[in-house]
Amino acid sequence: MKLVGFDAGPTQVKDLRDKLVDALIAQDPSDIGRIRVQMAVDNLKSQEEPSKKQVKTGLSTVTRDNLQKPELQKYLYKAEC
Repeated sequence: MKLVGFDAGPTQVKDLRDKLVDALIAQDPSDIGRIRVQMAVDNLKSQEEPSKKQVKTGLSTVTRDNLQKPELQKYLYKAEC
């Protein structure tokens, strides 16, 4: 049986490294922030409800085999800035 987690915070990444989970489905945190801030700015300017209530962001499957790839680092949440 394979176990897949959602998100890629420090605890989830540690669980992946420690072989407690086999993969992570990780969202793009910078996309989430950028899109939501833009929606808030647009709302303030127009005073209208957003046309979309749900927004899809980038995501990726992270495994022990690809965890160190540079292109996946943006999906790993940082404990500190």
